[in-house]
Amino acid sequence: MIGLDAAMYGAAFGANALALSAVSALSARLAATRSVRGLLGAGLALCMAGCVGTGLLVATGAPAGWLALSMLVSVGSIGLVMGNATALAMAAVPRSGGSASALMGALQFGLAAAVTPLVGLGGEHTAAPLAVVMLAAGALAIGAFLLAGRRTTTD
Repeated sequence: MIGLDAAMYGAAFGANALALSAVSALSARLAATRSVRGLLGAGLALCMAGCVGTGLLVATGAPAGWLALSMLVSVGSIGLVMGNATALAMAAVPRSGGSASALMGALQFGLAAAVTPLVGLGGEHTAAPLAVVMLAAGALAIGAFLLAGRRTTTD
């Protein structure tokens, strides 16, 4: 529980849920006037900033409250990522929407199931594996974003 007691962990969990919901709602409003790809890029940049912050805080042994704050940035920014990434992916395959949606859902759940045990490798007294997994996932997401943008502009 990242060094928080049960009540504080519950409050942090609730704050993350609220941030994710609020940023998702904001993203939906912004999609009418902003580029979906731009919103996705902003979300990924914010997420990576939170991941880097988490990594630095874990490496320096900072208090758990700061870790909860950096994770709030990472989790909240997913509100800019998920909907916009889904919209871009679905737009790329307009005649295969059902199959694309099923594949995305299976990948999300499959990757979550595969990565979850990695976070617990260090035991319950360190957040280092969490920071490493967050940084790796963020880097992969940004790499995929950049690769997809390059493929779109050259095709």
